[in-house]
Amino acid sequence: MLIASPDCHYANGINNMNWEYKDCPPICSCLCCARNEQHTHSKMKNPHAPGKIAVPNELRKFLIFRDIDDHDLANIALQLRVRKYGRGEQIIGQYEEDKTVYFLLGGTVRIAVYSAAGKEVTFRDFEAGAMFGELSAIDGQPRSANVVATTEAQLCCVSPAQFWALLKEFPDVNAALLKYLSGLVRNLSTRVYDFSAHSVNNRVQNEILRLARLTEVRGNTAVISPAPTHAEIASRVNAHRVAVTKEISRLARAGLIERSPRKFIVRDFAALRKMAEEVLE
Repeated sequence: MLIASPDCHYANGINNMNWEYKDCPPICSCLCCARNEQHTHSKMKNPHAPGKIAVPNELRKFLIFRDIDDHDLANIALQLRVRKYGRGEQIIGQYEEDKTVYFLLGGTVRIAVYSAAGKEVTFRDFEAGAMFGELSAIDGQPRSANVVATTEAQLCCVSPAQFWALLKEFPDVNAALLKYLSGLVRNLSTRVYDFSAHSVNNRVQNEILRLARLTEVRGNTAVISPAPTHAEIASRVNAHRVAVTKEISRLARAGLIERSPRKFIVRDFAALRKMAEEVLE
């Protein structure tokens, strides 16, 4: 059985995940409980139960941990357990009550919601270095979107109690989170404006420009690989797939982009940007 004080953050996280332990030594009632004796895991009901402890150096890729000194980062890593998900597996379901915070170590995941008719609306695609699930941990509300692994994904996670303890113990983590949330609000404001003020063609152009900027633009060209499908672009820009296909074909005929099964090549980044800006005027 698990022996712990009622307010132990680590124990609460374990109980919330519905795992079973035996031969567990007593653990403390504060954030550092994970620094004590290692627990012997017996039967795990959760198919994605944590395995190894997170590696401190891997945490440097996350914005909220970049300014933490090595000693503190090593202690934080002791509290993060790694999980693995296969492609297509759901990590978070919309409206679920779970409040776990996730840190994506490797692979990609998609944040999306679905209409009653089954239409997918994609919010973001995250790669290694992304954090998600923090909003429910902060406000205590149910999940606002689905998160699905689009490739094999490796993540580490903390319970909401552990997450709040991190914010209270480390001011640098708190400050980094505030900056991240500010950026999130700005990005969402830009997206609302884009959907309200721009045509479908313009939104498709801006999405290609956005993807190109995420890669290294060399000279006047950029390679987007792997390229999203037309249906995926449609879900991101709030359009129908047919409209996206028509615009991409038009851009290809104009020599601005080149299509292949697995990638887009932006042949004239400056001209594409100018086209988008002219539509905006």
